[in-house]
Amino acid sequence: LLGEITVNEGEVQVFGTRYTVNRGEIRFLNPTKIEPVFDMDLETRARGITVNISFRGSPSKVDVTYRSDPPLQTSEIIALLAVGRDPNVTGNRIATP
Repeated sequence: LLGEITVNEGEVQVFGTRYTVNRGEIRFLNPTKIEPVFDMDLETRARGITVNISFRGSPSKVDVTYRSDPPLQTSEIIALLAVGRDPNVTGNRIATP
């Protein structure tokens, strides 16, 4: 399988969270095996915070970058997306939706 898939816009749902696809490319460059190479930018909102996720690379080696508005630490963004933890609440309590 050789070629390229380009995504100009769209939506994807991952673990119950809906993401807007701002831009995406999936390339198949290896003629001897199916090995996709991703370059994607996704965006979502959680608890009033806009989160952008960029990931690049192959399934075996992915580089993921997290950004948010307002700015949060990567660990806070992951907690927000994974378990809904509000970064404005102190302690280890999980925020309810």
